[in-house]
Amino acid sequence: MDAKWKIEFYEDIQGRRPVEKWIDGLSDQKVEAVIVALQEVLAVNGINLASGAWLRSLGNGLYEFRIRHSKNEIQAMYKTANRGSAGGAEAILLRIFVAFEGQKLIVLLGGYDKGKNDKQSFQQAQIEIARKRLRDWKRRRA
Repeated sequence: MDAKWKIEFYEDIQGRRPVEKWIDGLSDQKVEAVIVALQEVLAVNGINLASGAWLRSLGNGLYEFRIRHSKNEIQAMYKTANRGSAGGAEAILLRIFVAFEGQKLIVLLGGYDKGKNDKQSFQQAQIEIARKRLRDWKRRRA
């Protein structure tokens, strides 16, 4: 089995990690879903998810990782151990913008809760923010 992909949070020049801050503001059930989806789906499958419902290409190396399931649902789909806690009633419709670098690096660039704001203009604004962060990240790594 291939090694897992490494997940890295985008960090701006002031050292802030906007995706980490966004995740911290989610409900407990949504945080659990994000953690399990990142660790057990994205980190395991990486760019190979682009052929399915989890990952959509937005062009120029930017992807939208789509989380639509609770922690327990994800673990049931991927037959990983259920580590307790909330199953449940809260609808989950989260998006995290990611980029893949080299063989095994995934950069988390932005995120939003589509269930709370599904307006096309808001989504486009979030995509533009992620594109700017990706350009900044690449420029600073060069």
